[in-house]
Amino acid sequence: MPRRSTGDGWNRSQGFEDISSYSNRENPWPEQWETGRPASSRLPESPRREPARSRSTPRRQQPPRRARSREEELSSRRRPRREEPPRSRGRPAQTGGRGRKPEKRPRKPLGKGARKVLLAFTLLVMVVVTAALCIFLLFKIRTIQVTGDTVYAAADILNLCGFQEGENLVFLSTEGKEEQLEEQLPYIEDAQILRHFPNSLEIRITGAQVAANVSNGSQWYAVSTSGKILAEISEPMDGVMTVTGLTLQDPVPGKPLQAQDENYQQALDDILNVLRELDSAGDFTSLDLTDLYNITMMYQDRIQFQLGSTLELGYKLDFGLTKVVPELGADETGTLDLSLAPDVKKAYFTATAPEEDSASPTTEEGDSSGDADASQGTDASGTDAAGAEGSDTGEGTTSSQSRGGEIPDTIYTG
Repeated sequence: MPRRSTGDGWNRSQGFEDISSYSNRENPWPEQWETGRPASSRLPESPRREPARSRSTPRRQQPPRRARSREEELSSRRRPRREEPPRSRGRPAQTGGRGRKPEKRPRKPLGKGARKVLLAFTLLVMVVVTAALCIFLLFKIRTIQVTGDTVYAAADILNLCGFQEGENLVFLSTEGKEEQLEEQLPYIEDAQILRHFPNSLEIRITGAQVAANVSNGSQWYAVSTSGKILAEISEPMDGVMTVTGLTLQDPVPGKPLQAQDENYQQALDDILNVLRELDSAGDFTSLDLTDLYNITMMYQDRIQFQLGSTLELGYKLDFGLTKVVPELGADETGTLDLSLAPDVKKAYFTATAPEEDSASPTTEEGDSSGDADASQGTDASGTDAAGAEGSDTGEGTTSSQSRGGEIPDTIYTG
């Protein structure tokens, strides 16, 4: 028995059938689909029922599908191309099979020179970092010591310097502190500020020694061997050489002594330098610079040094102290003429006795090696005779006021 088809054109045995070709729209069902009953005996047609549909989503009629061509069928079977990520501009395009990961090239090892440079750079960075840590963390001042000669109290020196514990020892500013100590504290001849790492500071003081009392009119000034004015005093100190014949320019304690005339200043500096080198400042009691052509000094208040002019003044003084004075007795008194010492390498000593007016002259001869010979003579009348060459030949007798044979009585200026 043939089966009745459903209302949607589906025949279970034949499948879908295109019913658009039927001309009878009102009754699209063909007669062979009927159950064998004649058309006249068929039941009145019932209204066509639509299948139940969801109210929320009405069904849309699908358009008939178009048959696809072979090219479309083949293209649909192809594997879709995978999109590649965007490439960076600086890197070259990677070649290889589709879907493969780019192979990483092995790094080329560093050369020997490059390794040395890298090692040196690393060590340099480590040294710099370590030094920075040491500077900012370790080098802090913990102790401040004042050493050397005790001329002033340590508290006065520290207050003038302004150093404090806890300051950084590396960045501590000492510029001008030493000069400030020497100027504002005159009896400090030399001041040194020394850093002792990691955390100690030392201020070393060298005291000044009074070498001379310099007269400036009615005022007196104590002066060190370096020529610095130490203090203004009312009268000369005992046991200190007095200097006369100078006119000072703006004398201020703590400042170097300055004479108005440069020639006088140069003469004083030369004499003080020799006295400082020989450590003989305390052996002289007076220095007269009134006449630069007749400079005199008193040695131990018993021997007068006649230096003459300022020509080679340092050599004359050194010659008298090192060549002649050691050859004389400890109690001898007299006059030592050194005015011709640079030229003839000789000095003329005239001895004077405290009890009598006469004196026995002595001639001191010095050669390049520093030897000195002395000869004395006395005539019947009680007058002394001495000469540069007459002591050996017996020629040339002069009075006690004379300077020897062929030597003028006037001042030798060189």
